[in-house]
Amino acid sequence: MKIRRIVILGLVSASLVLSSCTEDQLTAEPGGSSVTQDQNKDLVEKYPEKVATLINGIYASLTSRNLTGSDDHMEFGLPSILLMTELMGQDMVQVDRGYNWFWPMQIFNAIGDNTIYTRYMWRLPYAVVDKCNEVLRTIDPETTNDDLKAYIGQAKAVRAFMYWNLVQMYQHTYKGHESDPAV
Repeated sequence: MKIRRIVILGLVSASLVLSSCTEDQLTAEPGGSSVTQDQNKDLVEKYPEKVATLINGIYASLTSRNLTGSDDHMEFGLPSILLMTELMGQDMVQVDRGYNWFWPMQIFNAIGDNTIYTRYMWRLPYAVVDKCNEVLRTIDPETTNDDLKAYIGQAKAVRAFMYWNLVQMYQHTYKGHESDPAV
């Protein structure tokens, strides 16, 4: 039995050595492994249904956990941001701290430029905006394909929604800042 394993192992090793890559297979041409913007646009025009994956990724990122790279339990997408902002209002009351990740929002202890809550409320919308911009860079804005036009519209709508949320959280009041730019 032991000799049989050694023979099989020897045959497998020999076949791997004899079929290994040659030197010219290991060298890649510069730029040979990347797709240019024009090639990408051609692929999108030929296979518009593939862009649906990017759009679905945008919607999935709205409820995904740890999209921004941290490992905080309270980060589960847009619903967590909506809970945080709701708790900073006066119409939702929590009476027990318990396992409540959002307690600091209720007592206004999470407000500041260096809290995990503030960083998340800033990073998540911009991560989603980046995904929307990726879709908009991928599709030619002059396309005549109706499906691609719909994808452009969805990416722009989600991006506008994220900016709208950022403006509500971080913009100055309108009075006295009528001509100031938004975020």
